[in-house]
Amino acid sequence: MTENKLSVRLLGLPDVARDGRPVRLPLACTVLLAVLLLRRGRPYARPELAGLLAGDGPEDGSRRRLNTTVWRLRRALEPDGQPRDSVIVTRDAAIAISPACQVRLDVERFESALRPRAAGPARLWTASDAAAVAAAVDLYRGELLAGVYDDWVLGVRARLADLYLAGLTGLTEWHRAGGRIDEAAAYGERVLAREPLREDVHRQLMAAYAEAGQPDAALRQYERCRKALAADLGVRPMPETRELAARVRRGTAGPVAPPVLDVPALVAELERARSEVARLAQLLDRSLAALRR
Repeated sequence: MTENKLSVRLLGLPDVARDGRPVRLPLACTVLLAVLLLRRGRPYARPELAGLLAGDGPEDGSRRRLNTTVWRLRRALEPDGQPRDSVIVTRDAAIAISPACQVRLDVERFESALRPRAAGPARLWTASDAAAVAAAVDLYRGELLAGVYDDWVLGVRARLADLYLAGLTGLTEWHRAGGRIDEAAAYGERVLAREPLREDVHRQLMAAYAEAGQPDAALRQYERCRKALAADLGVRPMPETRELAARVRRGTAGPVAPPVLDVPALVAELERARSEVARLAQLLDRSLAALRR
C-alpha cells in the first residue's frame, strides 16, 4: 500500500502528484478536485456541488456529469490496491476529501504565509516574516486554475491575486525600509508588471531611489508613472506623487515617510477618470452605431 499523499498546485497550470508520481487528470476532474481541496474539511452536498460545477445547466444532466467525474477522479487517485475512500469520501449524499489523505496544497501554504502578515505594516516585519512572504509569492506561478473560467473560480482567483500583489508590495516596502534598493526595485517591478498604474508602488520606488541618492532614477520612475496614467486614463499623477517628484528635483526629498492618503484628492482624480472613461465609451458607441448603418 502506498503512503496516500497528494501534492497539488492550483496556482498557474494545475499539477497533481500522488505519492510522488504525477497524475494526469481530465480538466473536469481537476476542477472537482480543486473545489474539494479549497473547502477541505467541509463536505459538499451533491446537489450543491453539481450546481456549482454545472452553472446554469439542467439539473439532471449536471448530477450525471458529477457522478461521472467523481468516478473518474476516484479511478485516478484511488487506483487498484488502494482502499475506497482513501482520497475521495462519499457519505450521506455528500462528497469531501478524506481526512486520512495527506495533502500538500500550494494555495493553503500561500494563504497561511501571506494572510496574517498582509494585514499590518510591512516595515514592521521581522526578517522571518519577510522570508515567509518571499517564499509565498514565489508559489504564485500564475492565476488560480489558469484557463478555467467557471463562475466560482473568478472570485477566489481575484482574492488570491490581490493577496499576491499585497505580498509583493509589502516586500517592496520592507526592503526599502532596510535600504535594500535592488530588492525593493525587483519586487516593485513585479507589481508594476501586472498593474502598471499602481501609483503607490511608483511612489515607493521613487522614494527608494531618492533615499539611495539616485535622483535621476527617481525622476525616471515618476515619468514612467506619469506616462502610464496619461496613456491609459488621461489623468495626471496624484498630488502626493507630483510633490515627491518636485522634492526630488529640488534635492530635498530625504527620507520619505509613508504617504498619508489624501482621500478627497483621490476621489477627485477617480471621478475625473470615470468621466473620461464614460466619454470614451460614448464615442465608441457612436462609432459602432455608424458602422452598423
